[in-house]
Amino acid sequence: MPQIYLGEDNASSVRRCNQSRRTGQAISFSGLDLSGGFASFTGIVQSLEITRDVAKEKRFLVTINEIGAT
Repeated sequence: MPQIYLGEDNASSVRRCNQSRRTGQAISFSGLDLSGGFASFTGIVQSLEITRDVAKEKRFLVTINEIGAT
């Protein structure tokens, strides 16, 4: 399953991800993938974890069940 990071300054996307996780509703959103590149996905959020990078910045690691993925 794809994973992306959202920064703590992206509160509206974090709220949408939480709602998708709770309701099972698919959403489209974008952020940084694990290699640091830009990525966008459409699917149902499976998990949302709070992490901290080396600069101690709070980030959210989002795991998504991508729609149309095989």
